[in-house]
Amino acid sequence: MDLDSYKKLSDYISTDGLAKLFDELLTDAAAHPEWKGARVIGALHELSDRQWHTYERLSPELRKRVAQWIVKHWTPDSINFITSAAFIAGSLGLPEVLSQLEASLAASPDNVKDQIRSAIRELKPSIDDPFSGIRRYGARPAR
Repeated sequence: MDLDSYKKLSDYISTDGLAKLFDELLTDAAAHPEWKGARVIGALHELSDRQWHTYERLSPELRKRVAQWIVKHWTPDSINFITSAAFIAGSLGLPEVLSQLEASLAASPDNVKDQIRSAIRELKPSIDDPFSGIRRYGARPAR
């Protein structure tokens, strides 16, 4: 699938359909090292948003693959990459990405540090549960 087409996907996709799309994207990204990290993380951002709105967790295997891709392609000087990585970590519950944010803080450029600090503050209390905000305020995810 063309990386730009992820933005045009339906707002609702079944969890099985999303799992297939995540798998295809990660497999294709591994087969195409020339693909720019910013474009791949943009596609992961789109899929993660749709996954969160299913109110179901992505499989542990796929969460691990997403986290590994993000850590491997970490771009500490790109505020767009950092913002998308933090969004994906929060949407999917990726503690490995939170750890990467924390580890990269000291070495990151000044213009990115505030974004990293903000992401850490937001993610740290609930990184293991992407739906904690819903539960905190008494709402229940629709099934």
